[in-house]
Amino acid sequence: DGMITAAEFSRSEEDSFLGWTGFHVVPGQHKQFRAKIEGMFATVPKDNTLNNSFRRAGLVPKQCWSEAWAGTAPFKYDGCKRAVYSQQN
Repeated sequence: DGMITAAEFSRSEEDSFLGWTGFHVVPGQHKQFRAKIEGMFATVPKDNTLNNSFRRAGLVPKQCWSEAWAGTAPFKYDGCKRAVYSQQN
């Protein structure tokens, strides 16, 4: 739909989540992207719920969450953050 620009895909499970190494939200499409993601939930999720969904996949912003959602910073795969988070449960 032109809402994101994907980073290079990987076949390795160690440096990607199902092949995703990262992506960048297209700034002019950030509201549409957010609406599509929110539409995957039964009710409108809280910001923390959305962030945790991406964190569980290891796709986290290089900077702050609001910048990544706005398209001014990329989401990048970080296996260490995913592993650390998953061990907390």
